[in-house]
Amino acid sequence: MISCKQRRRCSCGKRSRHGGDDGGLAESHGGGDDLLTEFGDVVLEGALPKTLMNVAEMYAGCISGAIQKDVYLKAIHDAGFKNVTIQKQKAILLPDDILKEYLSESDIKTYKESGVGIFSITVYGEKEKKDQPCCPPGCCN
Repeated sequence: MISCKQRRRCSCGKRSRHGGDDGGLAESHGGGDDLLTEFGDVVLEGALPKTLMNVAEMYAGCISGAIQKDVYLKAIHDAGFKNVTIQKQKAILLPDDILKEYLSESDIKTYKESGVGIFSITVYGEKEKKDQPCCPPGCCN
């Protein structure tokens, strides 16, 4: 699941981000020319062992449902976002005690030597949005 924060760059030059009543972040700052967006998700570099892909714990942790990082970034580009950059990238390491529940010792060794990476990333992108007026009352005061 992709989490998303959206900011707008108003024609007045101000960036803004507003939270919705439900505590989540919502599209903000009325309109402007650019929609500034941060996407956050778990992505992979390489293939996880099939045994781990079928574990409910990995699914609940967004690991078994993660897609390849290059595919993820391409999807953002294909959605019309420009200036797409990775703002943050943090490796997710699976503890040995969890791996031992699902993999043999030799499979754990193979997995660790494979170079497979699991990452939590935050990606920034900009998309033109010109269909709404900028600056709702009081936003730039």
